[in-house]
This record gives sequence, C-alpha cells and structure tokens, in this order.
Amino acid sequence: MEFEYSNEYARAFGDLAERLFRVRFFPKEAVEGWRWLVNEVKNGYDDVPPEYDNDLDTTRDPLDTFLVDDTLNNFPDHETFKQFIQQLDREFKELTQVHPKWEQDRRKWWNNRVPKYAGREYVEFFHSDELKKIGLSITLIDKQ
Repeated sequence: MEFEYSNEYARAFGDLAERLFRVRFFPKEAVEGWRWLVNEVKNGYDDVPPEYDNDLDTTRDPLDTFLVDDTLNNFPDHETFKQFIQQLDREFKELTQVHPKWEQDRRKWWNNRVPKYAGREYVEFFHSDELKKIGLSITLIDKQ
C-alpha cells in the first residue's frame, strides 16, 4: 500500500526531522526505513547484534518522536502514518521475542526484543546454550 500525504504534512514532517535529527527526511522514508528493518528480521537478520541495535536506533527510535508530535497530530495525514507504523510494529513483535535479562524500557519496547530468525553472524554472537537457559531460541537462516 502506498503512503500518500499532502505537501504541508511533508514540510512539517521534514522540518521536525531536520530540527531534531539534523537530517531532512519525510514520512514515506521513515515508513520505508522501518519496513526495511522488519523485512530484514523476517528474512533472518544477517549481522551482529550491535549492528541490529544500531539499525533499531536509526529506524525505529525516531518514529516515536513523530508519532506523538503535537504539530504532526494536527494533520489528517498523520493518522495514516501512525497506522503504517502500528502495522509494522505488530509484524516486528511477531518476528521477535523479548529478551528476559535485558532491562525493560517501556518507552522503547523494541530495544528489548531479539529476532526469532537470524543469520549465522547474529546467532554465533550468542552462545546457543546461553539462549536456551533464558528460554530463547533463534532459528538460523543460512543465506549461503
């Protein structure tokens, strides 16, 4: 489904992004960034956990700021943006599992989740025996 929005909404979104993150980007780019990472997780995240954390920091973290911004919430287009993010959040939750030993940060729930499917680099970073002890299992997706 394509995300269409007004020029006024795009301008307000871009202004906020530039002011807060020093990079001008727009709603479609924000949605596509999160969609990309959700798809990476779906297909077996194929990098080390510190890179996964970085990907979450750069794709999902900023979305929280946009979701609650008072100015953006005045635009009817923002409801559609929120729906896209909520759908991707649901998909992400289905594809991940809560790591019980990581401190719970209720505001950034996505940082406490581990992919259910991952490539060799991600899986080998953890010791599978350690994962089993805490009730986690990551299915290896070998992309070779």
